[in-house]
Amino acid sequence: MTALDSATHVRFDDVSFAYQDDNSVLTHCSAEFAAGVVHYVVGPSGCGKSTLGLLLCGVMSHKSGNVKLPKDASPTMVLQFPENLFLTDSVEEELALLPDAQAEEKALSMLADFDLHFVDIARKSPHRLSFGQRRLFAIALQVSLGSKVIVLDEPSLGLDEVHVHQLANWLGSASKKGTCSIVITHDLDLIAELSGEVHILGHGSFQWHGPSTEFLKNRDMLLLAAAQ
Repeated sequence: MTALDSATHVRFDDVSFAYQDDNSVLTHCSAEFAAGVVHYVVGPSGCGKSTLGLLLCGVMSHKSGNVKLPKDASPTMVLQFPENLFLTDSVEEELALLPDAQAEEKALSMLADFDLHFVDIARKSPHRLSFGQRRLFAIALQVSLGSKVIVLDEPSLGLDEVHVHQLANWLGSASKKGTCSIVITHDLDLIAELSGEVHILGHGSFQWHGPSTEFLKNRDMLLLAAAQ
């Protein structure tokens, strides 16, 4: 990975990746993601969206090309079903596992944004929160570790309308504060809730990029993304 002078962009330059020599997932894939706006990565299941997120966060190494990140950025990736990663029997114990007071303060702030009041849930098992509360609490824990770049893989999967709205509000606020937010999703409701930039991935590279408002009203783009 290469550091950018600008703190506002992430770039994929001609990136290729294969799990096996004869099974290419990404081929000469290029894209740019600027801070200050939410970026939605969409495309058919199995097209490489999650792989792209893992490459961006350095979990895996690309075969060729370059991933360029802001200086001093260590991207955070929230995997699908982050609520499966709870380690303790209470919300307060989960928070106590965070590395420092700054992370804990950020997590508590996010819980307030999600209308999850710590005083009401501190002693509850995170597994006994509602599904939406578990998901948002898990996201808060991971994002609290801090990064200029956040990748979320299907964060709204299974959420009801209220929790999608809370998630969208937080994403919008984080982006306005300068976070580069990249959301891997099939969820048209989330995209409609919060405007941003859509990047359609398919056949190993990005096929289209443009405003979410244009994407949502263009049947050809929806079909290309297998979103409808």
